[in-house]
Amino acid sequence: MSRAVYVPFLVLTPLWVGLALVGCFKSGNEVRQVEERRDNLPTLTRDHFAVGAVKVSGQTRCIGFFSSQSEVTTARGCVATASADQVTVSFSNQAIEVTEIKALSDAIVVLTVAGSDRTRSVLELARIEAGAPLFVLSRDYSSEEGMGQALRPGATLVQAGGGLLHYKANLQKGSAGSPLIQSGKVVGIHLGQRSSGGNRVGVELSFNGTLPSDLKLELW
Repeated sequence: MSRAVYVPFLVLTPLWVGLALVGCFKSGNEVRQVEERRDNLPTLTRDHFAVGAVKVSGQTRCIGFFSSQSEVTTARGCVATASADQVTVSFSNQAIEVTEIKALSDAIVVLTVAGSDRTRSVLELARIEAGAPLFVLSRDYSSEEGMGQALRPGATLVQAGGGLLHYKANLQKGSAGSPLIQSGKVVGIHLGQRSSGGNRVGVELSFNGTLPSDLKLELW
């Protein structure tokens, strides 16, 4: 007849504590990894988003972001055929009129907006860093009223040359104009996708060349 094996509670207690500590350590690592990714993003508040929607005649077309207290930067194709009085930008459900459209290149425009609010979140601009993680900060149109902001999956930089950026990323329709983020700063702007391949296309802020003829802007 087999006998039950008695294991003293004091022997099991260290084992249970050890397993619990391992679980906590693993969970802590996972949290730290998420925090490290988030550290690469600008600080955004619920009340004053730095990233918002660019609208033409009341219809959302794409994304824009505050590059100064009175300027919103976006993709030129978003407002290519529009006049300033047809364009508005929407941040945290607040519509702001555009007073002037200034083209910086074939790819980028700056929208001068009415008023200057010191509480507006402004994204800092920088030059792209070779080898640094690249993120696409975009609106989340799947959330209520499109107000949620989502860090799209880290964009894997495939090729960079002449100011053009090719990368792999999972993006939604209407994401043109989204800022490309490295180390918490804007280094470029997302435009769209080339019909000849699956890679997404963006440009560095200093871009001053010619866009590919087969580029399709990801407009709403």
